[in-house]
Amino acid sequence: MSTKRHQAQLIISTMLLILSTSISLGGDESSAYIRGQQAVSSGDYEQAYRVFLKAAMAGDAWSQFGTGALYLNGQGTKQDTDQSTYWFRKAAYQGHIFAQFNLGNAYLHGRGVKQDQAQAAYWWQRAAMQGNAIAQKNLGVMLYFDIATQDSKRLGKVWLATAADQGHEAAKQILSEIASTSESEGDSFWQLEPERSEVKILTLDENHYGINILSIKSRESIRHLLTKFNLTDNTYIYRIPRGGDFIHGVILGAYPDKQSANKALGEISPELIKNKPWPIQIGTVQARIQSIHTRQLTNTNEHLQ
Repeated sequence: MSTKRHQAQLIISTMLLILSTSISLGGDESSAYIRGQQAVSSGDYEQAYRVFLKAAMAGDAWSQFGTGALYLNGQGTKQDTDQSTYWFRKAAYQGHIFAQFNLGNAYLHGRGVKQDQAQAAYWWQRAAMQGNAIAQKNLGVMLYFDIATQDSKRLGKVWLATAADQGHEAAKQILSEIASTSESEGDSFWQLEPERSEVKILTLDENHYGINILSIKSRESIRHLLTKFNLTDNTYIYRIPRGGDFIHGVILGAYPDKQSANKALGEISPELIKNKPWPIQIGTVQARIQSIHTRQLTNTNEHLQ
């Protein structure tokens, strides 16, 4: 399998969202963005630029994204990668999924910023957490083929599988190729844990709650407990840094608020209650996971070219 070929696939993918700015991307677009988008569709890029820029300066994230795309392509205004990245960053910090993705692209290629693969990975991860399949696939390629440690390969496979589950054809093809080589580690539940659970947690709503039913170092003990209580379909395993190593936390369920989590806590097995479980906000767990994944994403041997 050619690492360079998959790196090329990653680079091609970075352009897709820029080229689709004239179509509906999320269903929650601002009215200003829709007006600008209509101008783009009719070929009036100068009008689109005026509409986007006015709303962007007033803080509209969708229009900041649109302004960045027009600057990048030189449509309706002079091409300017510095301005493009400036506006993508503005929108990305507001949580705009497509701006986050394209800010990652800017860091990968050094457009308007110093080339920085770690920053590219960071912003792709932010977009991937919100469900962007191309960002998920790009992360998977970076982790599996570029960083290529034992741990990063497992995490890379999980991100590729997450993208494939959304129908991303390139991710499906890459996973198929991985499975057909000696590099494959298998796809059983336990061979990809805790990375599989951690990625699922990252894609949950940060304001939701789970029940932390225990924290323990031994993964085998967790396996025994989950099998005993038939909990493998409703639990998430994650790592917690502790003294230069990790212990593992286990979260049961995902609930819309703390009250719902407390109600569910009162209904779990008395045997599990012995471990003194407690409600925990998903955002708290996500922060712990991100700190671990960020270290893996910055452990790069070379920049993608």
